[in-house]
Amino acid sequence: MKRHFLKNMLSSGVALIVLVGWSSVASAQWTQLANEFPSGFAEVSLLLTDGTVMCHEYSTNRWHRLKPDINGSYQNGSWDVPGFTVADMPNANDPTIGCMNCPYQPLDFASAVLPDGRVVVIGGEYNGGYKVWTNIGFMYDPVTNTWSGQITVPGTWCCAGGRRTGGIGDAQSTILTNGTMLLASLGDRSRKDIASFDPATLTFTALAPTGKDDDNWEENWNQLPNGRVLTVDSSIQASFEIYDPATNSWGGAGSTVVNLADTGTVTDSEEVGPAVLRPDGTLIAFSGTNSGTPSTTPQPARGLQLARRETSRASRGRRITMPSPMALPRSCRTAMCW
Repeated sequence: MKRHFLKNMLSSGVALIVLVGWSSVASAQWTQLANEFPSGFAEVSLLLTDGTVMCHEYSTNRWHRLKPDINGSYQNGSWDVPGFTVADMPNANDPTIGCMNCPYQPLDFASAVLPDGRVVVIGGEYNGGYKVWTNIGFMYDPVTNTWSGQITVPGTWCCAGGRRTGGIGDAQSTILTNGTMLLASLGDRSRKDIASFDPATLTFTALAPTGKDDDNWEENWNQLPNGRVLTVDSSIQASFEIYDPATNSWGGAGSTVVNLADTGTVTDSEEVGPAVLRPDGTLIAFSGTNSGTPSTTPQPARGLQLARRETSRASRGRRITMPSPMALPRSCRTAMCW
């Protein structure tokens, strides 16, 4: 990312909270957890297949695990109870950033829960507080509480030189309907590439899809009911594209009607906001721009960018997240429903 959205959160000490809201008519509200996050600051939250939540401790190699109480309440859940802990991530090597047996302490990275319950964590715009765009990654097994050997990434994604050369960094990822994990490349030599993951060999293989209008930089991938993947373009105003895994190609480009990307002369961060697939099959995507617009037009959904990587769907429609400390203005309506 070109802007670091968590720095204000750290200074305000925001706690992990639960968004409770079931009916479309009822008003949702944020409720603080009964038990505080064990240490540091909570970052990425992943809902595991057993119903527990695995939550990363900001810029460290540590994860913590939230177990719901006997009634299934996450609000009253407990952290790191015996049998539900997470081992620290191991040290790793990344020659693209001169790292040999260095601690893996990522911030802004890709992650996914595989259909069999194992978890992939890979990349990092930062590692140990340094902006490096690392390629490091591991797979975690919640049953054995162990991390795998280091994941292999496509050789064409790698080159020496540090910043933005590692190929992954804070890349987006998704799980296809057939269970395959896809990962975006952000490297200078492969900005439009995608790789698929083979958990048996711990290897990502480049797919070299065709038809992408812009780079993968700072975009989201959103699953559609038909198995295809929609992304809102981050460097083209008011534009979206759809990836078809069957043909390994991008197409179906269209207009989002309102601009959802932070492009232009004011900030030009090429950020987009979060998107969520609703139960009725529609997808709602929010703005990532903070440049503002006249009051006679819809306003940008400021402060929502964090939800892109740090929202985890829990049971019964509830959602566990680390929200932005900024309150969303009532006038924020910049969004696209697909």
